[in-house]
Amino acid sequence: MSGTIFRSKLLCDNTWLIQGEGCTSYLVVGDERGLVIDTGFSTQNIQQYAQSLTDSPSGGLPTRTGTLTTPAATDGLSAPS
Repeated sequence: MSGTIFRSKLLCDNTWLIQGEGCTSYLVVGDERGLVIDTGFSTQNIQQYAQSLTDSPSGGLPTRTGTLTTPAATDGLSAPS
């Protein structure tokens, strides 16, 4: 994907590290879809970039983004006990 702020590294089969301005994320790819963990706050579309990394004749597997792993203090959320 040209003109992107993201860069990626394959860590092991089906698991990518994605880094860019404002984010350090992981992409885990399954048989039917991918999942981006910790999407950060980038100014570019990380979902589109992640989909470009997946092997699929249609141009990328459906990729879900937005998985919350650490609640922010300003969200009013608390971690489960």
